[in-house]
Amino acid sequence: MSLFNSLAISLSRRLGVQKPVDFTRILKKPGRILCFPAQDDGELLCAVPAIRALRKHYRDSLIALLIDEDKRGLWHFDNEVDEVIDFRPRLVKGPASGESRRLKKIFRQRRFELLLDLNYRPLENLSHLFFRSDIEVRYGQETGRDYPFKNFLIKAEKLSADEVIRNLDIIKPLGAQVAGHHPAWPKLVGLEGKREFRERLKEEGLKKGQSVLALDGSHWKKRNFEKILQALALDQRLKLIVINPDEKMSQQMLNGQTVLNSPSAAEAAEALSQARGFIGSKNDIFSIAYMLKVPSLITAGSQSLGLPLQGDLLQIRRGKMPFEIGEQELNIFLQKIF
Repeated sequence: MSLFNSLAISLSRRLGVQKPVDFTRILKKPGRILCFPAQDDGELLCAVPAIRALRKHYRDSLIALLIDEDKRGLWHFDNEVDEVIDFRPRLVKGPASGESRRLKKIFRQRRFELLLDLNYRPLENLSHLFFRSDIEVRYGQETGRDYPFKNFLIKAEKLSADEVIRNLDIIKPLGAQVAGHHPAWPKLVGLEGKREFRERLKEEGLKKGQSVLALDGSHWKKRNFEKILQALALDQRLKLIVINPDEKMSQQMLNGQTVLNSPSAAEAAEALSQARGFIGSKNDIFSIAYMLKVPSLITAGSQSLGLPLQGDLLQIRRGKMPFEIGEQELNIFLQKIF
Protein backbone atom coordinates (compact mmCIF):
# COMPACT_ATOMS: atom_id res chain seq x y z
CA MET A 1 0.00 0.00 0.00
CA SER A 2 1.36 3.43 -0.93
CA LEU A 3 2.13 6.08 1.71
CA PHE A 4 -0.65 8.29 0.30
CA ASN A 5 -3.26 5.54 0.58
CA SER A 6 -2.09 4.63 4.07
CA LEU A 7 -2.39 8.26 5.23
CA ALA A 8 -5.85 8.65 3.64
CA ILE A 9 -7.12 5.54 5.41
CA SER A 10 -5.56 6.62 8.71
CA LEU A 11 -7.28 10.03 8.49
CA SER A 12 -10.60 8.35 7.74
CA ARG A 13 -10.23 6.30 10.90
CA ARG A 14 -9.56 9.39 13.00
CA LEU A 15 -11.88 11.92 11.42
CA GLY A 16 -14.62 9.87 9.78
CA VAL A 17 -17.97 10.62 11.41
CA GLN A 18 -21.05 8.58 10.61
CA LYS A 19 -24.54 10.01 10.78
CA PRO A 20 -26.98 8.50 13.30
CA VAL A 21 -28.21 5.11 12.12
CA ASP A 22 -31.25 3.03 13.12
CA PHE A 23 -29.21 -0.14 13.66
CA THR A 24 -32.10 -2.21 14.99
CA ARG A 25 -34.32 -1.54 11.99
CA ILE A 26 -31.56 -2.17 9.46
CA LEU A 27 -30.41 -5.43 11.00
CA LYS A 28 -33.99 -6.62 11.33
CA LYS A 29 -35.30 -5.56 7.91
CA PRO A 30 -32.70 -4.03 5.55
CA GLY A 31 -33.94 -2.77 2.20
CA ARG A 32 -30.71 -3.33 0.27
CA ILE A 33 -27.90 -5.73 1.23
CA LEU A 34 -24.40 -6.08 -0.20
CA CYS A 35 -22.79 -9.45 0.55
CA PHE A 36 -19.04 -9.97 0.20
CA PRO A 37 -17.93 -13.62 0.61
CA ALA A 38 -14.37 -14.89 1.00
CA GLN A 39 -13.21 -15.87 -2.48
CA ASP A 40 -9.66 -17.08 -2.57
CA ASP A 41 -9.24 -20.43 -4.33
CA GLY A 42 -11.92 -22.89 -3.27
CA GLU A 43 -13.82 -20.50 -1.00
CA LEU A 44 -16.62 -18.78 -2.90
CA LEU A 45 -18.91 -21.81 -3.12
CA CYS A 46 -18.53 -22.42 0.63
CA ALA A 47 -20.67 -19.29 1.13
CA VAL A 48 -23.67 -20.68 -0.79
CA PRO A 49 -25.46 -22.16 2.25
CA ALA A 50 -25.13 -18.87 4.17
CA ILE A 51 -26.32 -16.82 1.20
CA ARG A 52 -29.30 -19.15 0.80
CA ALA A 53 -30.07 -18.67 4.49
CA LEU A 54 -29.87 -14.89 4.03
CA ARG A 55 -32.25 -15.08 1.08
CA LYS A 56 -34.73 -17.03 3.18
CA HIS A 57 -34.36 -14.73 6.19
CA TYR A 58 -34.48 -11.43 4.30
CA ARG A 59 -37.22 -12.37 1.81
CA ASP A 60 -38.16 -8.79 0.93
CA SER A 61 -34.64 -7.35 0.74
CA LEU A 62 -32.62 -6.72 -2.39
CA ILE A 63 -29.42 -8.79 -2.10
CA ALA A 64 -26.36 -8.01 -4.24
CA LEU A 65 -23.20 -10.10 -4.30
CA LEU A 66 -19.70 -8.68 -4.79
CA ILE A 67 -17.52 -11.18 -6.69
CA ASP A 68 -14.01 -11.12 -8.12
CA GLU A 69 -14.55 -11.07 -11.89
CA ASP A 70 -12.21 -14.06 -12.20
CA LYS A 71 -14.67 -16.09 -10.09
CA ARG A 72 -17.84 -14.97 -11.84
CA GLY A 73 -18.08 -18.17 -13.87
CA LEU A 74 -18.49 -20.16 -10.66
CA TRP A 75 -21.67 -18.39 -9.64
CA HIS A 76 -24.76 -20.11 -11.02
CA PHE A 77 -27.06 -19.46 -8.09
CA ASP A 78 -28.85 -16.39 -9.36
CA ASN A 79 -32.11 -17.35 -7.63
CA GLU A 80 -30.32 -16.62 -4.36
CA VAL A 81 -29.38 -13.01 -5.16
CA ASP A 82 -30.86 -10.13 -7.15
CA GLU A 83 -27.62 -8.80 -8.59
CA VAL A 84 -23.98 -9.81 -8.99
CA ILE A 85 -21.43 -6.98 -9.02
CA ASP A 86 -18.09 -7.94 -10.60
CA PHE A 87 -14.91 -6.25 -9.43
CA ARG A 88 -11.15 -6.51 -9.88
CA PRO A 89 -9.58 -6.73 -6.41
CA ARG A 90 -6.04 -6.32 -7.72
CA LEU A 91 -7.01 -2.85 -9.01
CA VAL A 92 -8.54 -1.59 -5.75
CA LYS A 93 -5.34 0.19 -4.79
CA GLY A 94 -6.63 3.15 -2.83
CA PRO A 95 -9.25 5.94 -2.83
CA ALA A 96 -7.94 7.49 -6.07
CA SER A 97 -7.71 4.28 -8.13
CA GLY A 98 -10.12 3.91 -11.04
CA GLU A 99 -11.58 0.64 -9.73
CA SER A 100 -12.21 2.18 -6.30
CA ARG A 101 -14.02 5.12 -7.86
CA ARG A 102 -16.10 2.82 -10.08
CA LEU A 103 -17.20 0.66 -7.13
CA LYS A 104 -17.85 3.67 -4.92
CA LYS A 105 -20.20 5.06 -7.59
CA ILE A 106 -22.05 1.74 -7.86
CA PHE A 107 -22.40 1.37 -4.09
CA ARG A 108 -23.71 4.91 -3.68
CA GLN A 109 -26.19 4.48 -6.53
CA ARG A 110 -27.52 1.26 -4.98
CA ARG A 111 -27.76 2.90 -1.53
CA PHE A 112 -26.95 -0.27 0.38
CA GLU A 113 -28.11 -0.22 3.98
CA LEU A 114 -26.28 -3.35 5.13
CA LEU A 115 -22.92 -4.87 4.19
CA LEU A 116 -22.55 -8.53 5.19
CA ASP A 117 -18.80 -9.11 5.04
CA LEU A 118 -18.12 -12.87 5.04
CA ASN A 119 -14.44 -12.40 4.19
CA TYR A 120 -11.84 -13.27 6.83
CA ARG A 121 -8.69 -11.67 5.37
CA PRO A 122 -7.64 -8.08 6.12
CA LEU A 123 -8.31 -6.08 2.93
CA GLU A 124 -7.70 -2.55 4.09
CA ASN A 125 -8.26 -0.75 0.80
CA LEU A 126 -11.57 -2.52 0.22
CA SER A 127 -12.66 -2.03 3.82
CA HIS A 128 -11.95 1.68 3.47
CA LEU A 129 -13.92 1.75 0.23
CA PHE A 130 -16.96 0.25 1.97
CA PHE A 131 -16.57 2.87 4.69
CA ARG A 132 -16.57 5.73 2.17
CA SER A 133 -19.52 4.43 0.12
CA ASP A 134 -22.35 5.47 2.43
CA ILE A 135 -23.20 1.90 3.46
CA GLU A 136 -25.00 2.45 6.72
CA VAL A 137 -24.25 -0.75 8.67
CA ARG A 138 -21.22 -2.98 8.17
CA TYR A 139 -21.34 -6.42 9.80
CA GLY A 140 -18.87 -9.33 9.76
CA GLN A 141 -15.85 -11.08 11.22
CA GLU A 142 -13.17 -8.99 12.85
CA THR A 143 -10.15 -8.89 10.52
CA GLY A 144 -6.99 -6.88 11.01
CA ARG A 145 -7.65 -3.17 11.61
CA ASP A 146 -11.35 -3.15 10.70
CA TYR A 147 -12.54 -0.95 13.54
CA PRO A 148 -14.16 1.56 13.04
CA PHE A 149 -14.86 0.42 9.48
CA LYS A 150 -17.35 -2.15 10.79
CA ASN A 151 -20.20 -1.34 13.16
CA PHE A 152 -20.68 -4.94 14.33
CA LEU A 153 -17.82 -7.40 14.72
CA ILE A 154 -17.95 -11.16 15.22
CA LYS A 155 -14.87 -12.33 17.12
CA ALA A 156 -12.87 -14.96 15.22
CA GLU A 157 -12.55 -17.25 18.25
CA LYS A 158 -16.33 -17.68 18.28
CA LEU A 159 -16.40 -19.05 14.73
CA SER A 160 -16.03 -22.58 13.39
CA ALA A 161 -12.86 -23.59 11.56
CA ASP A 162 -15.09 -25.16 8.90
CA GLU A 163 -15.51 -22.55 6.14
CA VAL A 164 -19.12 -23.53 5.39
CA ILE A 165 -20.09 -23.38 9.05
CA ARG A 166 -18.02 -20.21 9.66
CA ASN A 167 -20.22 -18.33 7.21
CA LEU A 168 -23.33 -19.66 8.91
CA ASP A 169 -21.90 -18.72 12.34
CA ILE A 170 -21.47 -15.12 11.19
CA ILE A 171 -25.09 -14.71 10.08
CA LYS A 172 -26.63 -16.68 12.95
CA PRO A 173 -26.89 -13.64 15.31
CA LEU A 174 -29.05 -11.99 12.63
CA GLY A 175 -31.54 -14.84 12.93
CA ALA A 176 -30.58 -16.42 9.60
CA GLN A 177 -30.02 -20.16 9.91
CA VAL A 178 -30.01 -23.18 7.66
CA ALA A 179 -30.29 -26.88 8.50
CA GLY A 180 -27.73 -29.34 7.17
CA HIS A 181 -24.19 -28.88 5.96
CA HIS A 182 -24.34 -27.84 2.33
CA PRO A 183 -26.61 -28.21 -0.68
CA ALA A 184 -25.92 -30.23 -3.78
CA TRP A 185 -24.91 -28.23 -6.83
CA PRO A 186 -28.03 -27.03 -8.65
CA LYS A 187 -28.62 -26.24 -12.30
CA LEU A 188 -25.19 -26.92 -13.71
CA VAL A 189 -25.54 -30.68 -13.78
CA GLY A 190 -28.73 -31.29 -15.71
CA LEU A 191 -29.62 -34.72 -16.99
CA GLU A 192 -28.70 -33.77 -20.54
CA GLY A 193 -25.22 -32.55 -19.59
CA LYS A 194 -24.57 -35.67 -17.50
CA ARG A 195 -25.74 -37.93 -20.32
CA GLU A 196 -23.58 -36.21 -22.92
CA PHE A 197 -20.46 -36.39 -20.75
CA ARG A 198 -21.15 -40.05 -19.97
CA GLU A 199 -21.29 -40.74 -23.70
CA ARG A 200 -17.96 -38.96 -24.13
CA LEU A 201 -16.41 -41.16 -21.42
CA LYS A 202 -17.63 -44.27 -23.21
CA GLU A 203 -16.15 -43.05 -26.48
CA GLU A 204 -12.84 -42.44 -24.66
CA GLY A 205 -12.60 -45.89 -23.13
CA LEU A 206 -14.97 -46.15 -20.14
CA LYS A 207 -15.76 -49.85 -19.71
CA LYS A 208 -18.78 -51.45 -18.10
CA GLY A 209 -18.29 -51.67 -14.32
CA GLN A 210 -15.50 -49.08 -14.20
CA SER A 211 -15.63 -46.10 -11.82
CA VAL A 212 -14.46 -42.60 -12.68
CA LEU A 213 -11.67 -40.94 -10.69
CA ALA A 214 -10.99 -37.25 -11.31
CA LEU A 215 -7.56 -35.68 -10.77
CA ASP A 216 -6.71 -32.00 -10.86
CA GLY A 217 -3.46 -32.00 -12.83
CA SER A 218 -2.20 -28.62 -11.61
CA HIS A 219 0.09 -27.84 -8.66
CA TRP A 220 1.66 -31.33 -8.44
CA LYS A 221 5.33 -32.19 -8.44
CA LYS A 222 5.73 -33.46 -11.98
CA ARG A 223 7.47 -36.75 -11.23
CA ASN A 224 5.08 -37.58 -8.40
CA PHE A 225 2.02 -36.90 -10.53
CA GLU A 226 3.35 -39.02 -13.40
CA LYS A 227 4.07 -41.86 -10.97
CA ILE A 228 0.57 -41.64 -9.43
CA LEU A 229 -1.06 -41.36 -12.86
CA GLN A 230 0.83 -44.39 -14.10
CA ALA A 231 -0.21 -46.44 -11.05
CA LEU A 232 -3.87 -45.43 -11.38
CA ALA A 233 -3.92 -46.16 -15.12
CA LEU A 234 -3.06 -49.78 -14.31
CA ASP A 235 -6.08 -50.14 -12.00
CA GLN A 236 -8.74 -51.86 -14.09
CA ARG A 237 -11.49 -50.53 -11.82
CA LEU A 238 -10.80 -46.95 -12.86
CA LYS A 239 -11.37 -44.56 -15.74
CA LEU A 240 -9.38 -41.35 -15.17
CA ILE A 241 -10.36 -37.74 -15.86
CA VAL A 242 -7.39 -35.34 -15.73
CA ILE A 243 -8.39 -31.69 -15.27
CA ASN A 244 -5.92 -28.94 -16.23
CA PRO A 245 -2.78 -31.09 -16.64
CA ASP A 246 0.51 -29.24 -16.31
CA GLU A 247 1.59 -28.07 -19.76
CA LYS A 248 5.04 -29.58 -19.13
CA MET A 249 3.57 -33.04 -18.66
CA SER A 250 4.40 -35.63 -21.28
CA GLN A 251 1.46 -36.13 -23.63
CA GLN A 252 2.30 -39.79 -23.72
CA MET A 253 1.39 -40.01 -20.03
CA LEU A 254 -2.09 -38.68 -20.84
CA ASN A 255 -2.81 -41.10 -23.67
CA GLY A 256 -5.99 -43.04 -22.99
CA GLN A 257 -7.21 -40.59 -20.33
CA THR A 258 -10.04 -38.09 -20.59
CA VAL A 259 -8.42 -34.64 -20.44
CA LEU A 260 -10.16 -31.34 -19.66
CA ASN A 261 -8.15 -28.17 -20.26
CA SER A 262 -9.53 -24.98 -18.66
CA PRO A 263 -13.10 -26.26 -18.39
CA SER A 264 -15.89 -23.87 -17.51
CA ALA A 265 -17.58 -24.37 -14.14
CA ALA A 266 -20.45 -26.12 -15.95
CA GLU A 267 -18.09 -28.47 -17.81
CA ALA A 268 -16.15 -29.26 -14.63
CA ALA A 269 -19.39 -29.94 -12.78
CA GLU A 270 -20.62 -32.29 -15.53
CA ALA A 271 -17.34 -34.20 -15.34
CA LEU A 272 -17.20 -34.33 -11.55
CA SER A 273 -20.82 -35.46 -11.33
CA GLN A 274 -19.61 -38.74 -12.88
CA ALA A 275 -16.74 -39.19 -10.42
CA ARG A 276 -16.52 -41.62 -7.56
CA GLY A 277 -13.62 -39.65 -6.12
CA PHE A 278 -11.47 -36.55 -6.65
CA ILE A 279 -7.79 -35.89 -5.95
CA GLY A 280 -6.38 -32.35 -6.09
CA SER A 281 -5.64 -29.25 -4.04
CA LYS A 282 -7.53 -26.39 -2.38
CA ASN A 283 -8.95 -24.64 -5.43
CA ASP A 284 -12.19 -23.94 -7.25
CA ILE A 285 -12.28 -27.35 -8.95
CA PHE A 286 -12.18 -28.96 -5.52
CA SER A 287 -15.00 -26.73 -4.28
CA ILE A 288 -17.21 -27.91 -7.15
CA ALA A 289 -16.44 -31.54 -6.23
CA TYR A 290 -17.28 -30.80 -2.60
CA MET A 291 -20.59 -29.18 -3.50
CA LEU A 292 -21.42 -32.24 -5.59
CA LYS A 293 -20.57 -34.44 -2.57
CA VAL A 294 -17.74 -36.23 -4.36
CA PRO A 295 -15.31 -37.81 -1.83
CA SER A 296 -12.06 -35.85 -2.13
CA LEU A 297 -8.41 -36.08 -1.14
CA ILE A 298 -6.74 -32.69 -1.34
CA THR A 299 -3.51 -31.00 -0.36
CA ALA A 300 -3.55 -27.57 1.30
CA GLY A 301 -0.84 -25.38 2.78
CA SER A 302 0.08 -25.96 6.40
CA GLN A 303 -1.57 -22.67 7.46
CA SER A 304 -4.30 -22.62 4.81
CA LEU A 305 -7.77 -21.55 5.96
CA GLY A 306 -11.08 -21.30 4.16
CA LEU A 307 -11.64 -25.07 4.03
CA PRO A 308 -14.42 -27.38 5.20
CA LEU A 309 -13.34 -29.73 7.98
CA GLN A 310 -12.28 -33.28 7.27
CA GLY A 311 -14.99 -35.91 7.29
CA ASP A 312 -16.50 -38.66 5.17
CA LEU A 313 -16.44 -36.43 2.10
CA LEU A 314 -13.04 -34.85 2.61
CA GLN A 315 -9.51 -35.82 3.52
CA ILE A 316 -6.94 -33.02 3.79
CA ARG A 317 -3.20 -33.49 3.78
CA ARG A 318 -1.08 -30.49 4.73
CA GLY A 319 2.02 -29.75 2.71
CA LYS A 320 3.92 -27.36 0.51
CA MET A 321 3.02 -26.53 -3.07
CA PRO A 322 3.60 -28.01 -5.59
CA PHE A 323 2.32 -31.05 -3.74
CA GLU A 324 2.90 -34.78 -3.85
CA ILE A 325 0.95 -37.78 -2.58
CA GLY A 326 2.45 -41.03 -1.36
CA GLU A 327 1.29 -44.44 -2.55
CA GLN A 328 0.05 -45.34 0.94
CA GLU A 329 -2.16 -42.21 1.10
CA LEU A 330 -3.49 -43.00 -2.34
CA ASN A 331 -4.31 -46.60 -1.45
CA ILE A 332 -6.10 -45.57 1.75
CA PHE A 333 -8.21 -43.12 -0.23
CA LEU A 334 -9.07 -45.71 -2.88
CA GLN A 335 -10.08 -48.18 -0.16
CA LYS A 336 -12.46 -45.60 1.29
CA ILE A 337 -14.22 -44.82 -1.97
CA PHE A 338 -14.62 -48.44 -3.06
